[in-house]
Amino acid sequence: MPYAEMKEDVGANAYAKEVKVGNRRTLYQRLQPYFMPCMCFCGSMALLIVFLWYSGFISFDPPSCAGPVQSDLKFGCDEELPLASKICCHNTRFAEPAGFQSQPGIDLFSRLNRSAETVFYDSICGIPLFVAPRGRSFAAWEAESKAHGWPSFRQEEVIAENIDMKFGGEVRSTCGVHLGHRFSDGSGNRYCIDLVCIAGHQTVHNTSAEILGISL
Repeated sequence: MPYAEMKEDVGANAYAKEVKVGNRRTLYQRLQPYFMPCMCFCGSMALLIVFLWYSGFISFDPPSCAGPVQSDLKFGCDEELPLASKICCHNTRFAEPAGFQSQPGIDLFSRLNRSAETVFYDSICGIPLFVAPRGRSFAAWEAESKAHGWPSFRQEEVIAENIDMKFGGEVRSTCGVHLGHRFSDGSGNRYCIDLVCIAGHQTVHNTSAEILGISL
Protein backbone atom coordinates (compact mmCIF):
# COMPACT_ATOMS: atom_id res chain seq x y z
CA MET A 1 0.00 0.00 0.00
CA PRO A 2 1.38 3.42 -0.92
CA TYR A 3 2.56 5.48 2.00
CA ALA A 4 0.07 8.27 1.26
CA GLU A 5 -2.87 5.83 1.25
CA MET A 6 -1.59 4.17 4.43
CA LYS A 7 -1.32 7.54 6.12
CA GLU A 8 -4.80 8.47 4.99
CA ASP A 9 -6.22 5.17 6.27
CA VAL A 10 -4.52 5.57 9.66
CA GLY A 11 -5.82 9.09 9.88
CA ALA A 12 -9.35 7.94 9.08
CA ASN A 13 -9.21 5.25 11.78
CA ALA A 14 -7.89 7.73 14.32
CA TYR A 15 -10.62 10.17 13.42
CA ALA A 16 -13.26 7.45 13.75
CA LYS A 17 -11.94 6.55 17.19
CA GLU A 18 -12.00 10.20 18.23
CA VAL A 19 -15.59 10.52 17.01
CA LYS A 20 -16.56 7.35 18.91
CA VAL A 21 -14.93 8.58 22.11
CA GLY A 22 -16.47 11.96 21.56
CA ASN A 23 -19.90 10.39 21.20
CA ARG A 24 -19.37 8.47 24.43
CA ARG A 25 -18.35 11.65 26.20
CA THR A 26 -21.32 13.45 24.75
CA LEU A 27 -23.71 10.72 26.00
CA TYR A 28 -22.15 10.82 29.46
CA GLN A 29 -22.35 14.59 29.51
CA ARG A 30 -25.99 14.41 28.47
CA LEU A 31 -26.87 11.92 31.21
CA GLN A 32 -24.72 13.43 33.94
CA PRO A 33 -27.30 16.06 35.07
CA TYR A 34 -29.79 13.27 35.73
CA PHE A 35 -27.52 11.12 37.90
CA MET A 36 -27.90 13.08 41.13
CA PRO A 37 -31.71 13.59 40.89
CA CYS A 38 -32.05 9.88 40.09
CA MET A 39 -29.99 8.87 43.12
CA CYS A 40 -31.94 11.27 45.34
CA PHE A 41 -35.26 9.91 44.06
CA CYS A 42 -34.22 6.28 44.58
CA GLY A 43 -32.92 7.06 48.06
CA SER A 44 -36.14 8.90 48.96
CA MET A 45 -38.27 6.00 47.74
CA ALA A 46 -36.22 3.55 49.80
CA LEU A 47 -36.66 5.70 52.91
CA LEU A 48 -40.39 6.01 52.22
CA ILE A 49 -40.76 2.24 51.93
CA VAL A 50 -38.86 1.74 55.20
CA PHE A 51 -41.04 4.37 56.92
CA LEU A 52 -44.28 2.82 55.64
CA TRP A 53 -43.09 -0.62 56.69
CA TYR A 54 -42.08 0.59 60.15
CA SER A 55 -45.40 2.44 60.53
CA GLY A 56 -47.37 -0.62 59.49
CA PHE A 57 -48.94 0.85 56.35
CA ILE A 58 -47.30 -1.89 54.32
CA SER A 59 -46.19 -5.30 55.48
CA PHE A 60 -44.00 -7.98 53.97
CA ASP A 61 -45.43 -10.38 56.56
CA PRO A 62 -49.20 -9.71 56.72
CA PRO A 63 -51.42 -11.33 59.36
CA SER A 64 -52.71 -14.77 58.45
CA CYS A 65 -55.57 -15.84 60.71
CA ALA A 66 -55.83 -19.56 61.42
CA GLY A 67 -59.57 -19.49 60.71
CA PRO A 68 -62.68 -17.29 60.78
CA VAL A 69 -63.63 -14.98 63.62
CA GLN A 70 -65.67 -16.72 66.31
CA SER A 71 -69.33 -15.93 65.75
CA ASP A 72 -70.19 -15.60 69.47
CA LEU A 73 -67.57 -13.06 70.58
CA LYS A 74 -67.79 -11.75 74.14
CA PHE A 75 -68.38 -8.24 75.48
CA GLY A 76 -71.00 -7.37 72.82
CA CYS A 77 -68.45 -7.79 70.02
CA ASP A 78 -70.62 -10.47 68.38
CA GLU A 79 -72.46 -7.54 66.77
CA GLU A 80 -69.19 -6.31 65.25
CA LEU A 81 -68.00 -9.37 63.31
CA PRO A 82 -67.17 -7.46 60.06
CA LEU A 83 -65.04 -5.03 62.09
CA ALA A 84 -63.30 -7.90 63.88
CA SER A 85 -62.52 -9.65 60.60
CA LYS A 86 -61.16 -6.45 59.06
CA ILE A 87 -59.03 -5.40 62.02
CA CYS A 88 -57.76 -8.79 63.23
CA CYS A 89 -57.09 -10.65 59.99
CA HIS A 90 -56.47 -8.21 57.15
CA ASN A 91 -54.62 -5.33 58.70
CA THR A 92 -51.39 -4.27 60.39
CA ARG A 93 -51.95 -0.56 60.92
CA PHE A 94 -55.55 0.44 61.60
CA ALA A 95 -57.54 -0.15 64.79
CA GLU A 96 -61.09 -0.24 66.03
CA PRO A 97 -62.37 3.29 66.80
CA ALA A 98 -60.93 4.96 69.88
CA GLY A 99 -63.34 4.52 72.76
CA PHE A 100 -64.96 1.46 71.17
CA GLN A 101 -64.61 -0.36 74.53
CA SER A 102 -66.89 2.23 76.18
CA GLN A 103 -69.54 2.73 73.51
CA PRO A 104 -73.17 1.70 74.14
CA GLY A 105 -73.66 -2.01 73.65
CA ILE A 106 -70.05 -2.74 74.61
CA ASP A 107 -69.18 -0.90 77.86
CA LEU A 108 -66.45 -3.42 78.61
CA PHE A 109 -65.62 -2.61 82.21
CA SER A 110 -69.24 -2.76 83.38
CA ARG A 111 -69.30 -6.40 82.18
CA LEU A 112 -66.27 -7.50 84.21
CA ASN A 113 -65.90 -8.69 87.79
CA ARG A 114 -64.06 -5.87 89.53
CA SER A 115 -62.77 -8.15 92.27
CA ALA A 116 -61.26 -10.82 89.99
CA GLU A 117 -58.89 -11.17 87.06
CA THR A 118 -60.32 -11.52 83.56
CA VAL A 119 -58.70 -13.68 80.91
CA PHE A 120 -58.89 -12.41 77.34
CA TYR A 121 -58.82 -14.98 74.55
CA ASP A 122 -57.90 -14.78 70.87
CA SER A 123 -61.01 -14.03 68.79
CA ILE A 124 -60.07 -16.64 66.20
CA CYS A 125 -58.26 -19.58 67.81
CA GLY A 126 -59.23 -19.09 71.45
CA ILE A 127 -55.81 -19.13 73.13
CA PRO A 128 -55.38 -16.95 76.27
CA LEU A 129 -53.50 -13.74 75.58
CA PHE A 130 -53.92 -11.32 78.48
CA VAL A 131 -55.06 -11.49 82.10
CA ALA A 132 -55.96 -8.31 83.95
CA PRO A 133 -55.76 -6.56 86.24
CA ARG A 134 -52.48 -7.94 87.55
CA GLY A 135 -50.02 -5.98 89.65
CA ARG A 136 -52.44 -3.05 89.92
CA SER A 137 -56.03 -2.32 90.87
CA PHE A 138 -59.05 -2.73 88.64
CA ALA A 139 -59.61 1.03 88.84
CA ALA A 140 -56.04 1.77 87.68
CA TRP A 141 -56.35 -0.64 84.73
CA GLU A 142 -59.74 0.80 83.76
CA ALA A 143 -58.50 4.39 84.03
CA GLU A 144 -55.44 3.75 81.85
CA SER A 145 -57.47 1.90 79.23
CA LYS A 146 -60.09 4.62 79.02
CA ALA A 147 -57.45 7.35 78.92
CA HIS A 148 -55.84 5.78 75.85
CA GLY A 149 -59.08 4.65 74.18
CA TRP A 150 -58.26 0.93 73.96
CA PRO A 151 -57.79 -1.90 76.48
CA SER A 152 -54.25 -1.44 77.78
CA PHE A 153 -52.16 -4.17 79.35
CA ARG A 154 -48.83 -4.09 81.15
CA GLN A 155 -46.06 -6.68 80.80
CA GLU A 156 -47.14 -8.76 83.81
CA GLU A 157 -50.62 -9.05 82.27
CA VAL A 158 -49.31 -10.60 79.05
CA ILE A 159 -49.25 -14.37 78.40
CA ALA A 160 -45.96 -13.97 76.59
CA GLU A 161 -45.65 -17.37 74.95
CA ASN A 162 -48.88 -16.73 73.03
CA ILE A 163 -47.73 -13.32 71.79
CA ASP A 164 -45.68 -12.72 68.65
CA MET A 165 -43.98 -9.33 68.46
CA LYS A 166 -43.34 -7.86 65.01
CA PHE A 167 -41.16 -5.04 63.71
CA GLY A 168 -42.45 -1.59 64.62
CA GLY A 169 -44.20 -2.75 67.80
CA GLU A 170 -47.02 -4.65 66.11
CA VAL A 171 -48.52 -7.26 68.41
CA ARG A 172 -49.90 -10.54 67.05
CA SER A 173 -51.02 -13.78 68.63
CA THR A 174 -49.18 -16.96 67.75
CA CYS A 175 -52.29 -17.83 65.71
CA GLY A 176 -51.36 -15.01 63.31
CA VAL A 177 -54.01 -12.56 64.54
CA HIS A 178 -53.25 -8.83 64.61
CA LEU A 179 -53.97 -7.57 68.14
CA GLY A 180 -52.64 -4.02 68.28
CA HIS A 181 -49.34 -2.33 69.11
CA ARG A 182 -46.89 -2.12 71.99
CA PHE A 183 -45.58 1.22 73.23
CA SER A 184 -43.06 2.14 75.88
CA ASP A 185 -43.56 4.85 78.46
CA GLY A 186 -42.27 5.76 81.90
CA SER A 187 -43.97 2.71 83.41
CA GLY A 188 -42.61 0.19 80.90
CA ASN A 189 -44.31 -1.58 78.02
CA ARG A 190 -47.97 -0.89 77.36
CA TYR A 191 -49.92 -3.13 75.01
CA CYS A 192 -52.65 -1.12 73.27
CA ILE A 193 -55.05 -3.81 72.04
CA ASP A 194 -58.20 -4.01 69.90
CA LEU A 195 -61.03 -5.46 71.98
CA VAL A 196 -62.61 -7.19 68.98
CA CYS A 197 -59.44 -9.29 68.61
CA ILE A 198 -59.35 -10.51 72.24
CA ALA A 199 -63.06 -11.18 72.76
CA GLY A 200 -62.96 -14.88 71.96
CA HIS A 201 -63.91 -17.97 73.94
CA GLN A 202 -61.36 -20.52 75.06
CA THR A 203 -61.07 -23.31 72.51
CA VAL A 204 -57.46 -24.41 73.08
CA HIS A 205 -56.02 -25.56 76.42
CA ASN A 206 -52.77 -23.74 77.12
CA THR A 207 -50.33 -24.59 79.91
CA SER A 208 -48.99 -21.04 80.12
CA ALA A 209 -52.32 -20.01 81.67
CA GLU A 210 -51.88 -22.68 84.33
CA ILE A 211 -48.39 -21.36 85.07
CA LEU A 212 -49.92 -17.92 85.63
CA GLY A 213 -52.45 -19.40 88.04
CA ILE A 214 -55.48 -18.88 85.81
CA SER A 215 -58.37 -21.31 86.06
CA LEU A 216 -59.46 -22.25 82.54
